[in-house]
Amino acid sequence: MKNKQFVFSLLLLVVGLMDVNARSFGEAVKRNEVKYEVVAIPGPRRMLLKIKNLLSRQTRVNLEAGRLFYNSPTVQPLVISRPVAIELDPGEEREVPLQAFCGNSSARCPMVDQKFNKTEMGPANLSAVLQMMDKNRIVGNSLYQQVIWFYTNKHQLASVCSYDVDMKNIQKVQQFICNKEGLKMPTYRIKYSPAQTGDELEFSGRPDEIEGNLKLKLEARSDLHVQVLDAQGKQVELIEVHLDQPAGLVELPINLRVVGYALGDYTVAVSDERGNVLGSMPVKVS
Repeated sequence: MKNKQFVFSLLLLVVGLMDVNARSFGEAVKRNEVKYEVVAIPGPRRMLLKIKNLLSRQTRVNLEAGRLFYNSPTVQPLVISRPVAIELDPGEEREVPLQAFCGNSSARCPMVDQKFNKTEMGPANLSAVLQMMDKNRIVGNSLYQQVIWFYTNKHQLASVCSYDVDMKNIQKVQQFICNKEGLKMPTYRIKYSPAQTGDELEFSGRPDEIEGNLKLKLEARSDLHVQVLDAQGKQVELIEVHLDQPAGLVELPINLRVVGYALGDYTVAVSDERGNVLGSMPVKVS
């Protein structure tokens, strides 16, 4: 029994020493306790971190979610999406493949073997959102990418969505961002055409589709006309007509193709057969 207690105490001591020796990646670099090199690699992980412990003792380096690694202004930086703990023996050098995303939608995607030597932390709220997603086991490459571009390029919150992520998780992420940034939840989702390269980490800049739901109350049975208005209130197009809708609460699914639309503010408006506007939803094509 005493031997078991001794072994358990020894394990606690080792863990405690590792905690004492732990550093964030940024702090370890600043203290010259590690040296590193980052290279873009093919495959889903995208990034290879070569890191060496310059100390004569064990250490643990905590790579922070939201840390950016730069190549040049014309190349998107690589962004760490999930926190990673790297344990290193004295003088040990390791190569760690990491999943990273792009951090500047206006620049081109990294090419294989490009090196990224400058690093800094991104916005604190970006790091907080990424940590929340990791803690809640929310996965989805497209969603992570859109979250990062929301912070690095000020994309609208309605773009933080994905085809392959449960809507409850998307709303959880959006609500977390709203709480951090003091924003209101978006009433629609905007999606973009894929980049010509087919790389989901490259931004095409071409708005493709807006989806949402418009709720209204009908006082009497009526035909409903769903139209898009520009910023001056002029009709851009008539989306659809719902004939002979009964009185009461109505929820209309909105599916608007915006390919070819000029960038700017629009309104999806629903009017009755007499032209009275019964409900509307402002949307931004950007």
